[in-house]
Parts: sequence; structure tokens; C-alpha cells
Amino acid sequence: MLRALAKDDQKNAGRVYAVLPYFGTADGVSSVDVDGWLNTLAWMAQEGQSAARAAKSSARVAYEASFRAMTAWPISSFQRIVGKVLVPTMAGSWKPGCEVTARCTGVAPDVLLSKELAELLPLQDDPAAAEDGATYDSSYIDQADWSEEDCSKSLVDVLTRLRAQVPEQALALFAALVADRALFERLAHDHLALPQARFLSIQNKLSEIVGDLAPNPAGSAHDLSSLRKDVRLRFKLTTGGSVPIFALDGSFRNAPSAILAPFQVLGAGHQQQRKLKAANATGVQSIMAHEVALAECDGPITRRTLEELIETVGPLTLWHFGLCKDAVLEEFRQAFLAEQATVEDTRAQLEDRLPQILAELKPVRGSRLRDVLNRYETTEQSIPPNRRADNLPAAKRALWEDVASPETANELLALIRRGIGS
Repeated sequence: MLRALAKDDQKNAGRVYAVLPYFGTADGVSSVDVDGWLNTLAWMAQEGQSAARAAKSSARVAYEASFRAMTAWPISSFQRIVGKVLVPTMAGSWKPGCEVTARCTGVAPDVLLSKELAELLPLQDDPAAAEDGATYDSSYIDQADWSEEDCSKSLVDVLTRLRAQVPEQALALFAALVADRALFERLAHDHLALPQARFLSIQNKLSEIVGDLAPNPAGSAHDLSSLRKDVRLRFKLTTGGSVPIFALDGSFRNAPSAILAPFQVLGAGHQQQRKLKAANATGVQSIMAHEVALAECDGPITRRTLEELIETVGPLTLWHFGLCKDAVLEEFRQAFLAEQATVEDTRAQLEDRLPQILAELKPVRGSRLRDVLNRYETTEQSIPPNRRADNLPAAKRALWEDVASPETANELLALIRRGIGS
């Protein structure tokens, strides 16, 4: 370990060795093993202000150098040690490694490994996934409480929730990624209202992307069906609470969630495999399933949040997803931005004509819709003629935002229905 520390630059090496005299007062038993060494450094690094402040700074340097050396060990050895060692978190606290995770979204900062140490960890593939081409040993995998039908229904719920904010082409690409061909065609027809030619073109585009991968061992090109794993995903929308994390010691345990945005992936429960519940009591179900926890909260659903969702579910559904991830994400971005531009153009036109539309609908006196229209008309009449080009768009935008409130939007919808029925 000391030889590993010596590989640091000269300045840091001097700071590292400055801490060694303080081990003269350390417990002799705990300081002879690696976890004792690291825990002693951790306690010294987090002590309060004192005359020995410089030594405590050196202790943190020594700790990080020791941690770096450990990351080169076999993963089993690293996990066995780090689970017993105090590690710094994003919240500034120190916790046992068995209670802390790294590279995980939607969890509280005090269970996330500090950024500088997380960057030292080698990138790992999904720790719960079999290697490409391997078969699952399902004898030690838990039985899921949900069926294939439950998985399909959960995807329908997600698509329904997303439709209000996500361009349809981008939403269809997401559905094609996570659902097999038969399920996707049913979803596209029943819930996305896509014509057959449209959803066939989406499937063909995804097949074209994966076909650009290196040829398979047989020498032929890949296609989407050959890369699709025989797994099902169950999406769980949740407003908070505990979620599973994959701790530094290689175990799964629950930890507090921290929701920042709607549809953010929460925790690492999706890395756990389960055997799907059989359709009947006597049937044997060998299909694997993963549960993906997503944040349910108010707010805009951003393109970046959905890209992170694709990065999460892609490796669960497709072999070699890492090789085509960038191309799939780029296709999603283009679909999102192209349709978003169309939506924004349409919104701008409606926003410009909204005062006229509301006046023609004739909202009744005393209604909220009548009040916001009166307020707009008062504002419009008060704008000087030489300032209309500058100030009128802002007044129309304020009217649009007032009408978008739930109560006013409900009144508008009722007026429109009344007009259609008359």
C-alpha cells in the first residue's frame, strides 16, 4: 500500500507521509489491515479544527490515494474491503461503503459517493446483467410479483403520461426500444395513434442503426430482433420513499430517494433481475424482468431526462446497446427537436390568435375566462400605438399563461364542447 501511495506526485507524497507519525497512537490491531488503515485515515480526515489541521488534510490525501490503489484490485476484493470502510459522500458526511452507491440517480446525496472518488471507480457494466451471449442461471433469482400483462400495462401508463409533453415520434422511438415488435405495433396503434407505415419506418430505422454494428460471429449483420433480450420491463411511477441502490460492497439495499424532475430514474432497482410470474399456477416462466422506478411529480419533462431513461433501459432490452447507444440517442434527439419545433410554431400561432378565439367563444360574465380576457383587453388598450409591436406579444403571452391554468383551461374546454354540440 505504501508503494502505491508513493506513485502520487511529490507534493502529495509529502502530505501523505506527513500523516504516518499519527499512526503511533492508532490501535495496533486496526492499523495492520487495509480496512483499519482506511478507517483510521477517514476518522482523522473528518476530525474538527485543531492545531494538527495540516495532518488531517494529509489524511484525506492519504485516504484518496489508498482508495485509488484499491480500485485496481479485483472487484470482489475491492467490494469485500470497501463495504467495511467509511467513505465520503456527496453530502459531506462519512458512511460505511455498504450503505453508499456511485453513479446513481434519484437518491439522496448522503448515500452517493463523493464525486472525486466516484471518478476513480472503473466504469462497470450493469452488475446484475449477464454478459452478451450468456444464459441466465435463474435458480437464485427471485420471483417477481407481476406478470407479463402487468409489464405491458405499466408501459401503457408511462406512454399515456408522457404524451402530453413528448413529441409523438420521439415517444414512439422509446416504445420501439423497450417493447418487442408485436407489443410495439399494438401500442403504436392503440395508444400513439400512429399509422402503420409510420411505426414500421421507426422499427426499420432502429434496425438500420443496430445493423451498422460489427457483424455477428456468423458473419451476417445484426438486426433488431436478434439483439433484443427476452426480458420484460415493469415501470413504477412513485412520488418518493425508499428505492434500491447497488452499494459499493456489491449488495442491493434500500436508501432514501431524492426527486429532482418528473420521470427521473430513481435508484438501481432496475439492475435486479426477477423471474416473471407465470400466466398460470402450474406454468414455468423463464422470462426475466426488471422494475424501473420513475419519479412522479409536477413539472416539465425534459429531453435530457428521457435520454437518461433511454440510457438506463437500453442495456436491459438490447445486447450490445453500448455500441449503438450514441446513434439511438441522436435519432431520439432529432425526432424530439423536429417535432418540438413544429409544436412551438403551432403554439406561437395559437398564442397570437388567442384573444380573437376567446372573444368568439363569448365566455360568460363572472367566469375566470371572462376575467382574464377582460384583463388582456384592458392591457391591450393601454399600450401606446408606437409601443404595440414591442408590448403586444408580451400581453398575449400573459393571456396564454393565464388560460393554461387548470381552472381556466377547464372552462375553455367546456366552452369548446358546448360550441361543438350546438
